Amino acid sequence: MSAHPDVIIVGAGIVGLSLAVALADQGVRVKILDAANVGAGASGAATSYLEPRPGETPLRLLEQEAGRRWQNYAAELKIRSGIDPAYAGEGQIRVAVAQNAQKLEAELAAHEGMGSPVTRLSVQQVRQLEPELTSHLALAAHLPDVSWVDGGAVCEALAAIVVNGGHGIVENCQVESVEFRQDCVAVLTDNDVQHLGGKLVLCCGMGANSVAGLPQDVPQLRAVRGVNLVLQSPPVSHMIKHRLGNMVPRGNGLLVGTTYERGIEDLEVDGTVVETLLANAESILPNIRDWPLLGVMAGLRTKTPSGDLALGRSTHQPACYHSLGHAGSGFLRTPVIASEFADFIATNRPGKWTAPIMAIGG
Repeated sequence: MSAHPDVIIVGAGIVGLSLAVALADQGVRVKILDAANVGAGASGAATSYLEPRPGETPLRLLEQEAGRRWQNYAAELKIRSGIDPAYAGEGQIRVAVAQNAQKLEAELAAHEGMGSPVTRLSVQQVRQLEPELTSHLALAAHLPDVSWVDGGAVCEALAAIVVNGGHGIVENCQVESVEFRQDCVAVLTDNDVQHLGGKLVLCCGMGANSVAGLPQDVPQLRAVRGVNLVLQSPPVSHMIKHRLGNMVPRGNGLLVGTTYERGIEDLEVDGTVVETLLANAESILPNIRDWPLLGVMAGLRTKTPSGDLALGRSTHQPACYHSLGHAGSGFLRTPVIASEFADFIATNRPGKWTAPIMAIGG
């Protein structure tokens, strides 16, 4: 048996960690390399809410199936790791002021069209559920199928399962280059350490752009910065979504976001962005400026040039796989993509939900 792992995964965010657990469950030996720490990138800064979108495309159907699996997936993570991923199933409160009510009505109809329950609420009813909401709402509804998790806790739970299973996670090592040899893949990191593996899987978001030696069909990714504020707020039980943003309970606080800033890779957030987020939320939560600001989180979502998910194996190099360009939906898709992509890497069998969206080269 070879001394090196079967698969090297680059990236210790939600995509790489969940794939590692799924591969390990099949008896595959894995090692994860990350330029920073577990969950330190976009996964740690995400609101990590789980909202399947309406539609009949293969990707939308996959997301809807993943949404149905998340509660059991979270429960299994807690049992296996001893870490609570803080799955919350209280649902989403969707609200609109007068100028946005027509658009929200169309969105609610689309959810109903795919069979998702939607309960329209009066202003009095919605403020009974969430008293901090403004009384100047034109439309409100409860969507019970929307849930959320603590993204950082999910990553910690997955990492614990990987490590406890005897697999490796190497942090603070930036992958600089790869070389595809006849019998293995050699991965060189910035501390001049070489890691050997049988196959390579790129799950590192924007980090993939700077790795030398990759096949030409691995896409160059584009950044979309997302910023969330962390506020100390009165109790909020539901995720709240409106035309200009969203609010997600997190522990004893509230995440308020989220920006969608194309092409910005700087994670230093200035006061203008903070003010914009507060102003956007103030129309829905009028007392928000009275709540202490505990912190600011920023991360980089990634998109491919086409906007499509890049999931599959390189046409030019069959030992190179990638799961890139999730554009903020990595958490939602996890229960389906992790298991089915692991099956494909281990057995060459595409899965029911991922086969229509995969690029199967090599």
